[in-house]
Amino acid sequence: VTAAVLAHIGHEVTCVDPDQRKISLLKSGKCPIIEQGLPELLAKNRERLHFTDNHKEAYRDAEVIFIAVGTPEKADGSANLKYVYTAAQQIAESVERDCVVVVKSTVPIGTNDKVQQLLENNLVNKVKVEVVSNPEFLSQGTAVKDMLEASRIVIGVESDFSRGVMERVYGVMNLPMLFTSRRSAEMIKYASNDFLALKISYINEIA
Repeated sequence: VTAAVLAHIGHEVTCVDPDQRKISLLKSGKCPIIEQGLPELLAKNRERLHFTDNHKEAYRDAEVIFIAVGTPEKADGSANLKYVYTAAQQIAESVERDCVVVVKSTVPIGTNDKVQQLLENNLVNKVKVEVVSNPEFLSQGTAVKDMLEASRIVIGVESDFSRGVMERVYGVMNLPMLFTSRRSAEMIKYASNDFLALKISYINEIA
């Protein structure tokens, strides 16, 4: 959904996934994800959307790289960050230009600081990489509408450089952008999730 919307507002977007079957379907014009309006959005913006299972090819010259992977719960309830760190490691080994790495995955507070450190410790080339926290607030079934008509876009940055890049990414959407620190953005996502759970629990008590 994120890729389709970013292409829709004018960006050249390359999507990376290790699942070759999913990539083949997307290349052939078929949408493997059931979301209202997504197949039409993908079809409308095919010229600006590219799909690959080769992360080196995708990351090499990217100005902005979004990490949008799952963070499933472990048995003890904590978030499994393996996929986030794997993506960060692949980025560090592949990028050949200054770029911004945007973490959209739901991660515990402080994770983006660790991603920043991981990138800096493992960069193969002498480039500047800055991490941004950009949590998503999308509901299953209405994700396209939720992104195109968002009440706010939360962006956690640590420098004017990364703020400027994110303003260029989302500016054309003309939606409210809330800039905070990285940790505050992570907190906003968890607070929003918790508040939703609280409202559900509350109305169940009333019922």
